[in-house]
Amino acid sequence: MTLRHSLLQRQVRQHLGPDAALPPAYELLLRSVEEAYEQFEAERRLAEQAEETALKERSELSDRLAAQQARHLEGLGALAGGIAHEFNNLLTIVMSNTSLAMLDDTAMATVGDCLRDIQGGASRARDLTQQLITYAKAGSPLRFPVSLTNLVRESAESVLPGSAARCDFEFAAGLWPASVDREQMVQALQSLVLYSAQATPPGRRVRIAIDNESVGPAPRAALRPGRYVRLTVSDAGPGLGPDALTRIFDPSFSTKKPGNGLGLAMVYAIVKRHDGDIEVESSPGRGTTFKLWLAAAETATGTAPPFSASRHPLNFSNGARVLVMDDEGTILRVTAALLKRMGLEATVVSNGDDAVRAFGEAREAGRPFALLIFDLTIPGGMGGQAAIGIIRQTDTEVPAIVSSGYLNDPVMADFASHGFQAMITKPYVVNDLARTVQHALARSGHGRLAATG
Repeated sequence: MTLRHSLLQRQVRQHLGPDAALPPAYELLLRSVEEAYEQFEAERRLAEQAEETALKERSELSDRLAAQQARHLEGLGALAGGIAHEFNNLLTIVMSNTSLAMLDDTAMATVGDCLRDIQGGASRARDLTQQLITYAKAGSPLRFPVSLTNLVRESAESVLPGSAARCDFEFAAGLWPASVDREQMVQALQSLVLYSAQATPPGRRVRIAIDNESVGPAPRAALRPGRYVRLTVSDAGPGLGPDALTRIFDPSFSTKKPGNGLGLAMVYAIVKRHDGDIEVESSPGRGTTFKLWLAAAETATGTAPPFSASRHPLNFSNGARVLVMDDEGTILRVTAALLKRMGLEATVVSNGDDAVRAFGEAREAGRPFALLIFDLTIPGGMGGQAAIGIIRQTDTEVPAIVSSGYLNDPVMADFASHGFQAMITKPYVVNDLARTVQHALARSGHGRLAATG
């Protein structure tokens, strides 16, 4: 007799009296209740097992789909990186030659408008290439301390012209600088503000707020404990239903028809690549709010030299010798021409082996190079990383610049740890190159005294 059966029997005796005999019908009832309960328990255990099995299968399926998507994105990223590298090489040829032509006063007097149009179109093509890389592989961010206040204002103002929406900015006092890749963050902010502005009806406003937030170990599992800068973007649009809310960062989903969800998918990719987090709150009729958490920088924002808007680059009158290595002959030619316009003497080679050889021969001849500019990747040959590693075995002082169209390569994100003093991303124009050369040459004393604007 089970404990449950005994309890039921005791309750029946309390009802009939302690000395009363239990009628056969009661015994039959007790056994029926016991059997029914055991059957219920058996079915409950089966249901629990079935639920556990279903949860396990769903989890395994989710893991398989996530792994499949990761492999797909990895393959897409590799493809996008290769295409972007070749495309950026071509854009470097276009933009560098155009900027070189723009240094000619006669050319500017006759076809200056055409040259500016070419430069502007190539710049937009460069931005599109970077967006492709960012989405496909979320290129390794080149992170520096950045004040988000000006960055947010500039990004918002660049996408609002032509829109009926306007922004209200609410920035807390004493904001920490964020540790971000400026170019990637501009892309993310522009996409986010554009989405909110398009969702906001005429006469209503988009609210953008920035605050400091210290995150502990418990509140947000997606974030490491530490200091963060929180960005909030809220619109007064129609809001999103539950289905749209769960798919908002899906690149194949868009709230606009026709359209795609690439913009918000890119925002998500950029934020995650920065070790941050993003969440969205919305419901029909109540608008949509995005919240982004970005890690605060440990140091204050840098004081980089201001970008020169002049079409005339800095001039280095001392004729310092520069060794340039790139696998594209046209890039070598135009880079040498740009350096010559800066007052520098360029020696060009097409691979890392020739670069190491030329560097050693120059030292032995007593005419060492004052600066190295190495392409990171040389198909079928020694690239810049391997070449600078060999050179650093005998010379740890010569300044070196790494150049690449592979913006997602970790060497570009952390060039100082790989033996370089500066980096320049392809495509570049004359002022980009001049400022980078100035920074690198200043380390050896050449650029610090001779550069003139």
